[in-house]
Amino acid sequence: MKIAIVNDQPAHTGMGRYVHSLYERLKLHCSVDHVYLNYPERRIEVRSGETVRVLARVNKVPLADNKPLFWMRIKEALPYGDYDLLHFANQNLAFLVRETHPSVITCHDLAPLIIRENLLKLLARKYLYSGLSRAAKIIAISQSTRRDLERFYQIPEDGVKIIYYGVDRESFKPGCRVKAQSTLNLPAGKKIILHVGTESRRKNVPNLFRALAYLRDILPEVILVRVGPVGKTSARIIKKLKIGAQILCFTGVAPERMPLFYQASQVLVLPSLYEGFGLPVVEAMACGIPVVVSGRASLPEVVGSAGVFIDPLSPLSIGKGLHRVLSEESFREELAGKGQAQAKNFSWEKAALETLKVYKEVLH
Repeated sequence: MKIAIVNDQPAHTGMGRYVHSLYERLKLHCSVDHVYLNYPERRIEVRSGETVRVLARVNKVPLADNKPLFWMRIKEALPYGDYDLLHFANQNLAFLVRETHPSVITCHDLAPLIIRENLLKLLARKYLYSGLSRAAKIIAISQSTRRDLERFYQIPEDGVKIIYYGVDRESFKPGCRVKAQSTLNLPAGKKIILHVGTESRRKNVPNLFRALAYLRDILPEVILVRVGPVGKTSARIIKKLKIGAQILCFTGVAPERMPLFYQASQVLVLPSLYEGFGLPVVEAMACGIPVVVSGRASLPEVVGSAGVFIDPLSPLSIGKGLHRVLSEESFREELAGKGQAQAKNFSWEKAALETLKVYKEVLH
């Protein structure tokens, strides 16, 4: 049984970390290659640690060289015949599925169909997702994602296997807050709220900023640490709310440094309108950091009773949830303990073994 995990996401992204974590454990149990679709270099690679073997190159097209075109052209270059089964590591690669070759797809979310941003993006995603119904099996990372697959693509329940993300508990574990803050050069004596994520509409960053403006007036020592980009829209809102002094932003953070950000914080906030899973929540809980999250999509099933749920459409609700955690030490400690217990339900080794079982079911 020779497997290829086909991936187009860099290691520092959530989906990229999923592939890396799964691959490192699967290779202990079966013959598996990590086939990386390297868009910047326009080539298909097999990656193993620091070793990179180029399988195919795609020439650049003058005046029309973009990622969708790259995706369409690699369809002919992908080495289907070299493997017994191809595991497409995210839903954006579903269009590569061939009915004549056994395939598994991991569907992380269908966010563009639910939180619509623009028509062009919606049409592009519908094309990319077009192969979902051709897969022999779909792995959904939550019950919420499974329900979305049934809603939008009529994928029956027996065509989907739910396999949750894991968490690397050797890296994500409680640590000394003062030491972590010092290592990251964060200001001492502050109450730190952490947010990890992009600025896409579903992440609901504007309402988080409005909640911070509310908190600033009752907890002057609070600051928001954002791991993620800051674009023009965010900059405009920050300026309007006059909260620039309360925000520190970090981009391009190496995966191995992420545990420090959790350990340095008093609370993680994820007020998303939609999540397929919510990996930062599990990482925070594993580090003993309380979580304040939206009560939508996958977050209730991932957090269980170990967090504070807020209304993502209400900055006041977000602010009050954060205020309670930051101002009530006993409540904060209670949540930390519950979170660590909840995080133990998520294991990359378990995810790998369940994924291996899916491969065997498809091939036998």
